[in-house]
Amino acid sequence: MQNRRVVPWVVTLAVIVFVVGFAVPADAQMVKGWVKGKGYGWIWGPNDEIGALNAITEQKVLAALRIPKQGKVYDLGILYDRGSFQWPGHSPAEVMSFRTPEGLKRQDLESISGQKHVAWHSAAVFVNDNVGTQIDSLCHVTTGDDNHWYNGYKESEWGSNFGPRRACADKMPPVITRGVLIDVTGAKGQLPLPSGPTS
Repeated sequence: MQNRRVVPWVVTLAVIVFVVGFAVPADAQMVKGWVKGKGYGWIWGPNDEIGALNAITEQKVLAALRIPKQGKVYDLGILYDRGSFQWPGHSPAEVMSFRTPEGLKRQDLESISGQKHVAWHSAAVFVNDNVGTQIDSLCHVTTGDDNHWYNGYKESEWGSNFGPRRACADKMPPVITRGVLIDVTGAKGQLPLPSGPTS
């Protein structure tokens, strides 16, 4: 899996499904080991890499799937371009033409495809891995002089040229659970929200 870990700390694909619900028995959401105000803490063991996702049992998945009463779908996708989410800690986005019909016909259409008439557009996308609709895995944020993250994994031991090797996105299971959708723009009465932090 290491050579496939191009984006180690973010999952943006459709393996994460939150079933939106607003009324569910409290005891259906409680899992042994959870403490109000503290969460789970370090109860999953010294080799754990997924934290509270351990609490999403088969029973909780089934409970979540019983919540919907309507077939309403909420689109959480957002438009993303070179001007989105600009912050010095993240790279900007860019979409670059890799092949174009004119370029192909001038240069190498026949050598690539074995014919001279049918061409195409193909783009290369340079995108930061920490924007948009996403979920961070537990290696994303580090702290301390030793740059450690969840469960004490240290950069000096578990870092690599292609991202962390412990508690990263490839360890995360598909997530199907109850979610709470908060309409911030509706609550604020502002669409779109102003740039900068929102409180």
